[in-house]
Amino acid sequence: MGFGFRVGVPGLSVRVSTRGVRASAGPRIARVSAGTGRTRISTGVGPFYASTPVFPRVSSSRRGGSRSYGPSPAQIERLQRQAERAQAHAEKEAAIARLQAVLNDLTTDHLQDFPRAQRPAPPTPPATPLEVIAKEATRHHLAGVSVFARRERTTAKEHAQREAAAYLADLEQQIRARRREWEEDAESWWRALNNNDEPTVLDAVNAAFSDNPAPALAVGVQEAVLSVVIRQPGLAAMPTQHPAVTPAGRPTLKKSSQRDRLWLWFSCLGSHVIATLKEAFAIAPAINAVDLAVITDFAPNSQLGVAVYGRWSRATIEGRSWRSAEDAQQFVDIGEDVASCIRWTSAGNLSASMRPVDVSAIPALAGLLDSAVEDDDARGGAALEDVEQEVVARHIETAQATDWFQLESLADWRTRKAREAGTPITGAMPPASHQQSAVSDGPAVGGVRADPNVVLLQQGQLVDLAQWKGPARVAFGCGTPEFDLSAYVVDANIRTTGDWDMVFHARPVHPTGCASMVRKSNAGEFASEAIELRLDEAPSYCAQIVLAVTARPPRATAELNRSELSVSAGGSHWVVRPHGDMGSTTVILGSLYRYDTAGQSGWGFAVLGQRMPWNLRATAQAYGIA
Repeated sequence: MGFGFRVGVPGLSVRVSTRGVRASAGPRIARVSAGTGRTRISTGVGPFYASTPVFPRVSSSRRGGSRSYGPSPAQIERLQRQAERAQAHAEKEAAIARLQAVLNDLTTDHLQDFPRAQRPAPPTPPATPLEVIAKEATRHHLAGVSVFARRERTTAKEHAQREAAAYLADLEQQIRARRREWEEDAESWWRALNNNDEPTVLDAVNAAFSDNPAPALAVGVQEAVLSVVIRQPGLAAMPTQHPAVTPAGRPTLKKSSQRDRLWLWFSCLGSHVIATLKEAFAIAPAINAVDLAVITDFAPNSQLGVAVYGRWSRATIEGRSWRSAEDAQQFVDIGEDVASCIRWTSAGNLSASMRPVDVSAIPALAGLLDSAVEDDDARGGAALEDVEQEVVARHIETAQATDWFQLESLADWRTRKAREAGTPITGAMPPASHQQSAVSDGPAVGGVRADPNVVLLQQGQLVDLAQWKGPARVAFGCGTPEFDLSAYVVDANIRTTGDWDMVFHARPVHPTGCASMVRKSNAGEFASEAIELRLDEAPSYCAQIVLAVTARPPRATAELNRSELSVSAGGSHWVVRPHGDMGSTTVILGSLYRYDTAGQSGWGFAVLGQRMPWNLRATAQAYGIA
């Protein structure tokens, strides 16, 4: 069938416009219109016409508010261009501000005032309140004492108060002695500075020069004249642009000419010279003049040369008022015997070329210039910056090494007093007349009565193990096998370096062989477990080997009260027994520690007896094992 088209309404007329298509039918007096828009009925006679919709208007607004329309592509493009212009403008303003700050720093260094050297004031010693020391001493002496042992706790508190008072009295004597020593050294330093002692003046001035924008170094003192060298950046280091204003009054950046950059370099040079002179005179009160030379690199091959040298007196520098950046440009005119690489034209302008100053007639300055090379390996000399860093580093190390009030802690004081009183027990057996007071008279480890010649140790005692030869054994025994003996190889921070530093039943041997477990054994009502130690095989990071015992389950804690720790090596034996109610799941029995004091080094054993409410996992975590 071919293409067909049908109009089924008689008298139908169609109106087509840009707004759509509408159809109408019927005579003019009663015509119906439909199509784009609403269906309407119209009537008309002569010039009169009326129309009304057939159906009421239905609101087409969407739920939630009126219909919104997004920006057109042209609007989006305009907004993007505006944002780009705003960002570029902001970046340009920031660049102008940064450059202006750099220029101010380069040309205003001489405007700052430097504090004058004064006689050193004695430092204030740290406060050591009696209450704090007494609390620390009480905590130490009450460790391991049951809360129900009232008499023992009262005795321990009284002993802690006496110990704290004695420690503070000893500390006060140390402070007075160190203060006298400090005052003598300070007086000697101040006298040497005012007498222009060369090492003293150079160290003081170079320490003050360490934060200067242009590296400076004092190299010598002769009578009352100080010799100083400055390393000034070359012309190539100067900015290539400068802030300016457009004809419309907007800030902008313009390219600097060679003459503009040379003038900026000259202003920067003057500012650094004047600032260095002011600081040198402030730090060295007996210096009357400064011989100063400026070293910089010259184009085209960046070869080092002398830009300026001359002498400036204290009266000349301190007698002027330095208030603006332009004041520093007078430094050439106020010096004595000044030679400069700056040249002036007949019209009074700066010459666009610079040449190094000839210093062949000044041997010391020529020799220093030869050593101030950029490449250390090529000429065998040291660069000026390296020499300055070495001097400043030496000054800092000296200051750090002299900590006048690094006072002795209470724990160190207690250890020293115990050693002075002979409390530490050496590896040799005590004399026969003293053995009976040290005989073990309690239960034996492993159900076997202890040797009558063993030495009984108390909490807090130290044993010097310098005479130990070969392996040693540390054994722990108590009335239940439900316990775990463990050892922790720790560094100076009392932390392990890994899981391998914990030695216990599941990991019985340390990788280095310094500690290994011995199988647990039962003998009668006692069970014992031991650790064999080879201290000469301990790793280099090992500062201590901490010994701990943990009851499992916690109800076995009571059996720890009927326990004993024995240490044996080289025919010597020591025994430690708990004092009072253990009352904790874990006990830190003791520590084998390295020492290196007064030129002597070795190992020692400290009886700790610290009670902790930890299980085995928590104990391992306390020493850094996850």
